[in-house]
Amino acid sequence: MQHSDTDKSLTGENININVASPDLSSVISNDFLTCRICLDVFSQPRMLPCLHTFCHTCLEQCIRSAGPDADSIACPTCRNRTLIPPGGAVGFKANFFVSSLQEALLSGGRRRCENCAERQVAVVRCLDCRDFLCEACRDAHRRTKLTRRHRVLTMEELRFGEHAKHARQPVTCATHNEPITLVCLQCNRPICLTCKVTVHDGHKASDLKDTARGDREILTDTVRKAKDGIATMRRHLQTLDRYEGSVDANNADILGAIQRRRLILRDLIKSHTRQVAEELQQITQKAHGEIGKHRDKLNSQMASLRDVVELTTQLLDHGSDDDLVSMKGELQRRLVSLQDTPPCDFSDVKQTQLDSCEESDINIARLCGELHAPIANGVLTRGRCVNTFDARTETDEKMCYVSCIAMSANDNIFVLDQTNQKVKIFTRHGALAGEFRLSEHIKNPVSLVILHDRKIAVLDERTGIEVFTHTGRHIRQVRCPVRAPLGMVVHGPGQVLVTDRQTRSVFAIDIETGSAVQNITMPGVFQKPAAIVSGNDGHVIVADVKCHCVHVIDTDNQLVASYGTKGNGENEINTPTSICTDRNSNILVADYHNRRVHALSHDATFLTYIADASDGLLRPTAVTVSNLGHAIIADDSGKILVYRYMQ
Repeated sequence: MQHSDTDKSLTGENININVASPDLSSVISNDFLTCRICLDVFSQPRMLPCLHTFCHTCLEQCIRSAGPDADSIACPTCRNRTLIPPGGAVGFKANFFVSSLQEALLSGGRRRCENCAERQVAVVRCLDCRDFLCEACRDAHRRTKLTRRHRVLTMEELRFGEHAKHARQPVTCATHNEPITLVCLQCNRPICLTCKVTVHDGHKASDLKDTARGDREILTDTVRKAKDGIATMRRHLQTLDRYEGSVDANNADILGAIQRRRLILRDLIKSHTRQVAEELQQITQKAHGEIGKHRDKLNSQMASLRDVVELTTQLLDHGSDDDLVSMKGELQRRLVSLQDTPPCDFSDVKQTQLDSCEESDINIARLCGELHAPIANGVLTRGRCVNTFDARTETDEKMCYVSCIAMSANDNIFVLDQTNQKVKIFTRHGALAGEFRLSEHIKNPVSLVILHDRKIAVLDERTGIEVFTHTGRHIRQVRCPVRAPLGMVVHGPGQVLVTDRQTRSVFAIDIETGSAVQNITMPGVFQKPAAIVSGNDGHVIVADVKCHCVHVIDTDNQLVASYGTKGNGENEINTPTSICTDRNSNILVADYHNRRVHALSHDATFLTYIADASDGLLRPTAVTVSNLGHAIIADDSGKILVYRYMQ
């Protein structure tokens, strides 16, 4: 029985609100003290295991609505199910912390006399009885011998913080009327000295203030991590929004393709066009529905975490030591459980693609196009290594250094080995399919591309562009006006773009003649342009190894976005050795000295890391994307690593 009385004194009748400022209303929002069911001030607040608080009567209504046979109810805020305790809502834990905040804040006309049947407006409060009293009851209170010496404050005094001065007085044990100065470590309860030598005899105990100080530090750190979890959830929601936009864009692209084909075969495929469009709409609506479920789940979890963070923050800022110790365990467990952010799993939401066909095909469905789900949705996640193999071969005379990787149409991996002066061809599974040595006059090959006619073009810092057949037979040397080339990419039929670190520019080169079709100069932007890639939208992306950043250039040769500065933190790069884009226009950047690969959106906004040193990645020297949507990464040990990073 002493146990119960002591606990009551700690969590109820003598709860201590630590008020740091005279006006609590300036730091506590009204929503914090408002029931989310009735949208009114809490009345007998009760707390569910998920730490959401509601009025006692509101919870009783929820229990009645669940039906007489129900054994649980769903939290109206987070939808977590909670077993209904024996006796109904009264069995849920009373939230005395919120009650005390209300008592400190909600004075004035909102309080009624708690002593008389008339329920007149309260004008004072007795801090000993803890009752609000009307004028008549106040006078009677003063006349009664038993209560005449009680501490009574007017509503005005309560409003301006006088209550806080009294509230900060030491909390006493309801059983022994002694100050609560200890914490029983075995029972995890604040106790007085008499409790220690009676009910808690033999239990280890510590000083209340010391324990509260440690618990405060633990909860503060947990809140900090929980806030990081909220930020992560926000980023997931942003990813979700971007993905929903890609669903709509994909929908628009497919509808456009359907319409173009309909114009060619208008009479023949009119009915089928309508059928495909309707099917696409259904798939898109289903995608929206699934995305909505993901969003609701994330929003609910984030709201729950935010609520618990706010509750904990209010407790840390305004709760007493005994409040903090009493609630620390539940808060700690709830904060830790909520801050684990589930990854955005879109395996149940498949975007669609439209299969093309020859116009002479007699199959009407094929002429109009059929919808199917691709291998991956295109939603980025942190990469998972699915294969690794060694780019070194038996005939190598030196250590292998991969300066470039390119993918063929049949998904073979072409590797440019700079130190051994070779081009090596591997299957997508990592088996060596062939290799050939470069011409003797090639001294420092830096880049390799596969041209539209399957020929291979190798860029050398000294000799320019060398063209080979796919079997390795040298065809010709293409002399171009580039002085110190570092990177090359195919840019339309018969053209390549080449970066020039000496002139700080990008040349568009005719692959047959070597003449410069265009020279892109960006004064003040390019410092040492190196790796280059052409995006699906016609934009050109250039990695600059001197200013350690990536630039996005539009079709009018205007800078539209940049990413990175030198460093090893967020949004920082230390030597971008290679870049590529995937089919969704995301940009992958090999960050050499930081041992990681960044994934950026088409507008150079950071999305995630595909891989980093924690995965065992050494310094990445080259990166590309396979036709399956996997990232192919080479590191400076000569290893080729294959990462799956799209769902």
